[in-house]
Amino acid sequence: AAATIDLDAGGAAALRELLVNTEDLREDGTLVPERLDFFVELANAMHFDLEGSEDYARDVFFLLNDLAKRTDLRVRALVAALKQVAETQRQGLVSALATGVELGSAETALVLRHVQRNDAQPVESLLTPLLAARDADGSLREIPEHRRLARILDRVGQFAAYARKLDLGTREIELAFAEQGLVDKFPEVLELPAGIDGIDAMLPDLDGELILFRGASLWTFAVDSLTPLVVAQPLSLLSPVFAEVAEIDAAYTDAEGDHWIYAAGKIWRREHDDSRWLEVERRLGEVESRFVAPEAIDAAFTDYEGVSYMLVDDQYVRSSDGVNVDAGYPRSLEGHFAAELGFALPAALEGEHLDAVVLDRERRTWLFKGEQAYRSDRLGAAVAVRDRWGLVRNGFATMDQVDAVAEIDGRCCLFVDDQILVHGDSLETPMPRALEGFPKLLERWQPDLPREFSEGIDAGFTDWSGQVHLFCERSFASRREGPWLAEPTVERWGRVRNNLRETGRVDAAFVGLDGRLYLFSGKQYLRYSDPNAEFADEGYPRTIAADWGGLDEVDAAFVLDGRTYLFGSVVEGGAFYLRYSTRDYEVADEGYPQPVDDNWWNLPFALTEAGFARPDAVMSDGEGEVWLFAGDKLVRFDHLHRWWSEPEPISARFEDLPFASVGAAFTDGDGHTWLFAASPDEVRGDYLVARYSDGDFTRIDDRFPKAVRLRWGRIRNNLQDTGLVDAALRLITPVIEDEDDED
Repeated sequence: AAATIDLDAGGAAALRELLVNTEDLREDGTLVPERLDFFVELANAMHFDLEGSEDYARDVFFLLNDLAKRTDLRVRALVAALKQVAETQRQGLVSALATGVELGSAETALVLRHVQRNDAQPVESLLTPLLAARDADGSLREIPEHRRLARILDRVGQFAAYARKLDLGTREIELAFAEQGLVDKFPEVLELPAGIDGIDAMLPDLDGELILFRGASLWTFAVDSLTPLVVAQPLSLLSPVFAEVAEIDAAYTDAEGDHWIYAAGKIWRREHDDSRWLEVERRLGEVESRFVAPEAIDAAFTDYEGVSYMLVDDQYVRSSDGVNVDAGYPRSLEGHFAAELGFALPAALEGEHLDAVVLDRERRTWLFKGEQAYRSDRLGAAVAVRDRWGLVRNGFATMDQVDAVAEIDGRCCLFVDDQILVHGDSLETPMPRALEGFPKLLERWQPDLPREFSEGIDAGFTDWSGQVHLFCERSFASRREGPWLAEPTVERWGRVRNNLRETGRVDAAFVGLDGRLYLFSGKQYLRYSDPNAEFADEGYPRTIAADWGGLDEVDAAFVLDGRTYLFGSVVEGGAFYLRYSTRDYEVADEGYPQPVDDNWWNLPFALTEAGFARPDAVMSDGEGEVWLFAGDKLVRFDHLHRWWSEPEPISARFEDLPFASVGAAFTDGDGHTWLFAASPDEVRGDYLVARYSDGDFTRIDDRFPKAVRLRWGRIRNNLQDTGLVDAALRLITPVIEDEDDED
């Protein structure tokens, strides 16, 4: 390979020697295993130095990169093959065991996993004693006497019987073990040897022997079979140093394999690679801890098993319940923390303090130190923190327009898609900045916001009471202090008080000098620029008092001799009338409104007595005749000849009219005469309208009469029609105070 960078045999040998000295290659020319991850990553070429051969550093790295990739592929293939063999072996073992305990393979595997939960090599624990008990021909005639194997098989058999009896599936078995702690509750039969009435201490495995201590005597047993080896012998048998000891207080074996005995206020240790028991000085109960009033916690995280860790300087503590620190902690990071993580720390972090530890959703562990981060499945290649972390999805960075702007809690909130950006300062501030923590997902900004609102906001505002309203599609959500309450927008917003639409009653109507139709109902009126239009003009209905010279309601209205007259009542009470001589109806004639007296119409006494002085409706037909309707009668006035007709029944003049009295009437520009009922129809329960197109009123038009509300009173209301809100705001009207007003 060295020939590709133009080296002769001597140069190649020198290069190989150099790489061996730098601990990149081994003597046999293979890569040092610890350097494999480094050379696999091409990005590390920038960090590879070759002292004395700098000109060849990149070329050498690429050679080693090729070697590393081929080695990595072979290692991965070998590991995959071994894993496959191990899995096949495990499945065969589980299948055989499942047959023996009469349980399904999945259920048996689950039971076995819980029974061997503390066993680092569960398959080996089962297979090793079985393989050792085979005959010369490789067959196994009976289960060997092996204490650990027997205990596992006994437990699995009992749990299997329990599962069969209750017909438990995998989910129920998992819950039983997790919730009931069945493994810990498993009873074990203990039978003390003859001549011993208790146990003071025990060493579970000292050179293949289990040792029990009672008083000044000891008993030993074979670890695997518990066959008695030594019975009631003095402690000096273990070592002469125990000759004067009356009893053993405690004994254990630590993680390093060293054995400890506590007795008579003294401590003895036998190291794992020594046969001597030596007395040692040890102050019990004192722990050097960085967690006594630390200035700061360097890192904290919880793994996917629910176990929490905190790191300070070169120590860490563990909490399995999230409240109390586990026994045996704090521990030093060096020598212990890697075992907790389940992988060896990269060389760059050995002996270093960590700044942070994070577990991602793929169950990978990230270790942070300075500006670098290391991932558990690629520990050989550091990642620059700023290239991988701190990147925020920001819909506002590339937006064409905002979806909504709303003032909430005194702050300006901008919405784009499923995100919100909040400004705390004035929008007039040069280069305004959003508050820290934004933009933020709507579901994180308001976790209890209804789900459909977390996908986007169309509009929003805060009303005068402090209640916040947000709009999304055809719904809105409101909240003051409690939870968000959502309901259809049309049930609360865009509802216009429309007396004509609500009641169907028309009190007065006329076609004005401007060609527009005006309909009066209660304290409101509607205007139609085109009398044939389906909808009233935009902005209607409006209140009568605001536009018609102080009248509160209108009882009658008509046009005569180029002037328009409106009769009705004012807010303060009393009958008044207005007169307009202009087409725009902006201002009434000077001196109006004026009160109405009983002789306004200059009626004969008989007509006054008949109620025509205060008629129910007035109509001008455009031909110089004025019609007065009162009760079920009508009279006509010929303006040219100056005479009143005799009263006649309304039904006699207007044939087939379905109602007896008229509340309003008018003649439109097309010559149609419209009559509105003065009271609701007894059958339909609604006010009716009739139309005549012939001048002698002998035939009512087709499809009439009909309910007033089917033809009149409809308005365009996009909010009510669609339920959609594009924008919303609270309008604050300024109040200008007179400087001279001391109040």
